[in-house]
Amino acid sequence: VLGVETAMVGRETELTILLDKYEKAVSSCCTEMVTLVGEAGIGKSRLLHEFRKAVETNQDDAVFFNARCTPGMIDIPCSVFRDILRFSFGVKEDDPTTVVFEKLERGMGDILESSGIHLACHFAGFDMSASDFISSAEGDSSQASAGRAALLKYFRNTASNGRTLMYLEDLHWADSVSLELIEQIIRDIPNEKLLVLCLARPPLLERSPNWGRGLPGTLIHLRPLSSAESRSLVEDILSRVSNLPDELSRLIISNADGNPFYVEELIKMLVEEGVISQESWTVNTEALANRKVPSTLTGVLQARLDTLPRNERTLLQMASVIGRVFWDKTVKDLYKKEDPAEILGMLSSVEHHDLVHRLNRSTFSDAGEYLFKHAILRDVAYETVLLRIRKNYHRLVALWLQKHSGERVSEFASLIADHYESGEDWKNAAVWLIRSGRAAMGTSAYIEAISRFRRALAVPEEIIDLTVRAQLHLDCGSCLEKLCRYPEAKAEVNEALAMAKMNGDTGIAAESLLVLAWIAILTGELERAEELSVKAFDKAQTCGNPAILARAHMRMADFETLKEYEKIIAYYWKAHSIYTDVKSESGLAIAQLNMGNVALTFDRLEEAEDFYLKSLSLYEKLGNRWGIANCLGNLGCVASARKEFEKACEYYRKSLDASIRIGDREGEAISNLNLGQSFINLREPQKALGYLRTSLRVSSSVGLIPLSVEALKFMSQACSELEEKEKAVLIQLVLMNDDTFPDNEKEELSRSLAELKSSFCSEEFQSMIRRADSMDVSSIATHLIKDE
Repeated sequence: VLGVETAMVGRETELTILLDKYEKAVSSCCTEMVTLVGEAGIGKSRLLHEFRKAVETNQDDAVFFNARCTPGMIDIPCSVFRDILRFSFGVKEDDPTTVVFEKLERGMGDILESSGIHLACHFAGFDMSASDFISSAEGDSSQASAGRAALLKYFRNTASNGRTLMYLEDLHWADSVSLELIEQIIRDIPNEKLLVLCLARPPLLERSPNWGRGLPGTLIHLRPLSSAESRSLVEDILSRVSNLPDELSRLIISNADGNPFYVEELIKMLVEEGVISQESWTVNTEALANRKVPSTLTGVLQARLDTLPRNERTLLQMASVIGRVFWDKTVKDLYKKEDPAEILGMLSSVEHHDLVHRLNRSTFSDAGEYLFKHAILRDVAYETVLLRIRKNYHRLVALWLQKHSGERVSEFASLIADHYESGEDWKNAAVWLIRSGRAAMGTSAYIEAISRFRRALAVPEEIIDLTVRAQLHLDCGSCLEKLCRYPEAKAEVNEALAMAKMNGDTGIAAESLLVLAWIAILTGELERAEELSVKAFDKAQTCGNPAILARAHMRMADFETLKEYEKIIAYYWKAHSIYTDVKSESGLAIAQLNMGNVALTFDRLEEAEDFYLKSLSLYEKLGNRWGIANCLGNLGCVASARKEFEKACEYYRKSLDASIRIGDREGEAISNLNLGQSFINLREPQKALGYLRTSLRVSSSVGLIPLSVEALKFMSQACSELEEKEKAVLIQLVLMNDDTFPDNEKEELSRSLAELKSSFCSEEFQSMIRRADSMDVSSIATHLIKDE
């Protein structure tokens, strides 16, 4: 409206910090993350704009990644990275699948092989089900980990090739998977010319209070402008007004409360109402005196909308239902009464009023893409839509997305579900919520899956039958178990069990009991676990589902009373027989892997090796890299039991490589632990300590406390052999105080401590005892990792 490019006011210090961080990243090959946090309208986007102007000239050798989050993305797994890839490689939302494949392979082919590209993009949310690499691994538990690892590899290798900048706007609306990936990128590539710039409102830090902690980064809280800075901004915007009235400046500054967006929007409102004349650049002081100025930004934006002609206001209301980003093609289909040319004219008019911006590129073919200037403006327009009309618009938008996304409609399942839910079309909402929840669960995005399942459960009961509701509770419980939220998981699964009993569904009942038994094992309730496993087995025998019955047989093996090898292995042979009958190679693979574990426990090494090799062969045929990594690691355990430690190390290294490739952090921790133990046996404590530290770092980062305890135990042994006796004593004292450390192993620790004690005077040893008393496994792990 004003046509004036104003200077940035009050953000000079922050801009200098950003530029310094960029220079440090480029000149020192030092990855940096900067997070700008501030309330809506405080100036985050303007600061980013000025930064980009400063650094993006003559940067032909740099790579830029961009993503802007929207409210609907918070429940869509990996949506930030889908947005980055879509924008980077020009993927349109209505491109046929073959075209999507071509664009992604052309864009990422210098970094990844085709299999990695397909896995990475599938994990990021593109529908890659037509890919042989995806369809051949359907149901493979390692697919999500492999996709995550491939996506990380793409960004890691891109950053290693030269200057890389990543701009992430409105990150408070990002999904949890994306937030984890952003931090992992910074953690995994600390020494590259990479700058990640995040813009967010305070809710980001409420959701993720530890955001960026321990990473090379800076958190900047953008403060409100001072009165002097606000006055400077007003004078800059109204620089053409001669003799600017003091009362106008005071009015704006007193209401703005340091928010620059409020200042700009209030001035635009006064221009549109004629209080400030753009023709003569004068102020109508009489009109100003009679004008009651809205005290809030929302009020100012509402006043600006009220000055629009009715048809333009209606158009913006329709657009607001689509979202902050919308398309002229969608509006045309919704606004059926108007000629398409008239709609384009209205869009041009509201763009002239600086309410929306037309973007240079559109995500749909033959459609103009527009962006509300600010998320708050979109919210204000949305709230003015009558509820009855709003519901109808949401249903129409859902139908439009289904129609125009074509064969890739599954990529829009979450968004379609959101619109049906807001439109209170409960039947369709339930279908799409469940569909999007299953997709999230398939990529291990458990938080997002739970949200979708619970929203489906909130649909009126008459819409979803009891069987579906029971399965939803079971799915919620299974996701919660993966997140180690055991009390919540038990509550959900017990609800599923109750509904299954009510409905006579023995299959869901058996699965529920198996999940409850597993939770009981994890939480040390072994008697309860046995009771639940027996009940699960009884249900599984009558449910008619062979896979459930096979799993029930394998669970019963844990509670064989005689603890004899033949008795225990018999349960796995029964499962093996079932999987053979139904021709389930994945079932046979896991059965033989478990049979190898049983044989290894009973020191029947030849049998264990045979089972592992057969399992490995099946997993290689299936392309299941999780299974391959596990079999290789277990073959290493067989070699270690034979005291063939060098051979064991070969297997452990292969297992470690496989685990890293698929992003299996637990497998990475176990492989490093096994390598550390092997090098202790090979009398190479220095090498052992390196692997054990890595195991400790990885296990601590993902909360695998039992593995951390094992790593600490062997670290104390390596430190003792390296004459680092103070560390050895400190570790052993902490383990002696730890309730989870086995009592029989504490006896051995006690003997070791008695031997080490003689190396210290009484006062030194007492000091170490006091220090150990103030530490636990987590704190000593943190201390030792810092020494790495």
